[in-house]
Amino acid sequence: MPADDRPACGTEAAYRTHLAAGEDCETCREAHNERARGDDKKRARSRAQSRALKALARCFPIEYNALYQQELAKETTDVE
Repeated sequence: MPADDRPACGTEAAYRTHLAAGEDCETCREAHNERARGDDKKRARSRAQSRALKALARCFPIEYNALYQQELAKETTDVE
């Protein structure tokens, strides 16, 4: 790929281009690692939220099921 057609360094596309070419670009590698750390934090928050919802569902099963059914009904009407 000509240098002019390459994505800008620091982007995920540039990181993957360097990787495919067997090149090491510190700027792209550091940016990629920073994005990955952010993704790890998002996954951790998602796991914590999931555990909290499960605990609430165990503590308040009637209320949880009623809310779940309401939200599920919204999803099925949105799809139609």
